[in-house]
Amino acid sequence: MSESAKRLLSAVYNKEYIKDGSVAKILDGLGLDDKSRKVLEKKLKGAKYETDVKNLMQTWRSG
Repeated sequence: MSESAKRLLSAVYNKEYIKDGSVAKILDGLGLDDKSRKVLEKKLKGAKYETDVKNLMQTWRSG
């Protein structure tokens, strides 16, 4: 698992990823490559924490 993926999952686990703004703003701070960012932009909505966690886990398991 890449370092950016580890940071993202850690933020989700700690419920910090939606703390300071939009999903786009959070993704900006993670230093993701373009491919990873595009995948996450499609999966994450920022509206429901549990759904975003589920989508993240499915995304990183398959990647």
